Amino acid sequence: MTFSSLLLPLFVSFFQHRGAAIFLLLHRLDSNRLQHSGNRHYIFISFIMTKLNQSIYGADPELNDDQKQTVDVVKAVRTTPRDSRFPTQNQANHCWNRYNEWLLCLKNTGDEEGCKNMKQMAYSICPTIWTEKWEEEREENTFPGLKA
Repeated sequence: MTFSSLLLPLFVSFFQHRGAAIFLLLHRLDSNRLQHSGNRHYIFISFIMTKLNQSIYGADPELNDDQKQTVDVVKAVRTTPRDSRFPTQNQANHCWNRYNEWLLCLKNTGDEEGCKNMKQMAYSICPTIWTEKWEEEREENTFPGLKA
């Protein structure tokens, strides 16, 4: 018998009776400690959480086409990758740069579909209030960045 096969019934039983306690226990596991202690612990916790979800909620719920499309969109969303030009914690300049790179792509190609990835990267790193403000400024022709 494996270690995980011995603990899984215990976790499932414990979770069914004391759901909040096991949630807090797993929530308190620090990702840095998991990374330092090795990948096998993270895989084990992921395995346990998957089994717990299956035992509690049963099979995956049936989704209609709109819900499936929404799930596909959410799965495809990625945040902007790290850029060594912006090493500090404050990523405001990185946001500004990504937004203007997207506008430059629009200006050079004129193809919104071709620049969709750049737009997604800009919108993923920039606060929504900033992008909304910049969109309004672009409509009013007062945007201080690139004119697309």
